[in-house]
Amino acid sequence: NTYDLIIEQMLLQVLDPIFEGKFHNHSYYSRPNRYHWHALARVVSLINVAKKYTAFTINLESIVEKIDHNKIIEILYSNGIKDKKTISIIKSILDKNGSKYGISHLSILKSLFINIILNDLDWFISNQWETFKPKKAKNKNGSFNQYASQYTKLKSGFFVRYGFNLILLSKSYNECVRFKYSILNFIKKRYGLHLDEDSILIKNLKQNSIDFIGFNIKVVKNGKSRHGFIAKTKLCNTSKDRILKKLLVLVKDVYKKRSWKNALKINSFIEDIHYYYKFASCVYLDLTDINFHFYKAMKRK
Repeated sequence: NTYDLIIEQMLLQVLDPIFEGKFHNHSYYSRPNRYHWHALARVVSLINVAKKYTAFTINLESIVEKIDHNKIIEILYSNGIKDKKTISIIKSILDKNGSKYGISHLSILKSLFINIILNDLDWFISNQWETFKPKKAKNKNGSFNQYASQYTKLKSGFFVRYGFNLILLSKSYNECVRFKYSILNFIKKRYGLHLDEDSILIKNLKQNSIDFIGFNIKVVKNGKSRHGFIAKTKLCNTSKDRILKKLLVLVKDVYKKRSWKNALKINSFIEDIHYYYKFASCVYLDLTDINFHFYKAMKRK
């Protein structure tokens, strides 16, 4: 109800500035000056510049939907939210639907709590390599990363997270396997939850493509590029099917009732498609394919 929304907005205005400075730089979901195209650009740059051609994705939605509310309070407390009244209000909002698990019932606070819950995982992955701080770098002629990759057992890899979707890119299959099991162990210890390891497929992007936030990413040869390979991005099949089905539903509504409101819905949906997917390198070909199947379906009807 309205009272709950007011309370959630109040908590958002208090908690958001506190946690914004604690979030990882490569967490892009629902944050100021960070959007989905920044997450996609980061992945593309890791492929084109850093030559990270092996990757895997993890869907973290089950963590957010199954996490115990006491774990959420524990995370908030460890991040400095120790005021008893504030904790009591948050606990009552979390428990208001009668369940002691998940945050699916939240509205205004949901995106913030997703980032708060998964922030520990972000930093755990990052501290394995990207933000690892050695006590002393023994290689005077080069960077610590060069030394570490040759003489230590550290795992080399970089992650990008947008909401529930996390992608990790590394230089080899073995590095990804090590990251995969360390992430699964961390999730089990930190959140008390278990993810199916068989659902996490490691892929060589030169041979197979991978889906991330609605885009399909694959590494292809390009003689003019710096390293001979570049990332090719396009709409994933799931996104194309969803767009086509939605368009057919909206057009049916127009045929049933020809009104400016129904026409506006179609125009708004098409604008949303252009806004979200315009950053894919092969978006024109994908939208042409959707257009072909759309008119083919309309002729049958």
